[in-house]
Amino acid sequence: MSKKSNNSYEHDSVEIFVDEKNNKSPDYMDDDAQYRLNYENEFSFRGNPADFTSATIITEDGYNVEVMIPFRYVKPGKGVELGFDLQINDDPGTGSRTSYAKWNDPTNESFRNTSGFGTLILDE
Repeated sequence: MSKKSNNSYEHDSVEIFVDEKNNKSPDYMDDDAQYRLNYENEFSFRGNPADFTSATIITEDGYNVEVMIPFRYVKPGKGVELGFDLQINDDPGTGSRTSYAKWNDPTNESFRNTSGFGTLILDE
């Protein structure tokens, strides 16, 4: 695990992208946010993030991240659709991100464009 880079996006980290109204817009709007947590639970963001709770724990083979992000623009309920994406960044100790894995958006533009987000459909 590493955070050698001055750029937070190049740290070993997890990024969560949320588009509460599921607009899939080419630019971030009021309901859109990017939450980034590195393995030491240090936070950086883009857009309009809500106050949230997070925790990280270092394990024998990496780290775990837990995040609670409150809704601000929609009322949660069965069938509500949210724009969503998830990214994991890897720095093997060189001070730069050498790889990343995404849940849905193949463009790597999630930090400024929500149109490639996937859709989460709430069950409860």
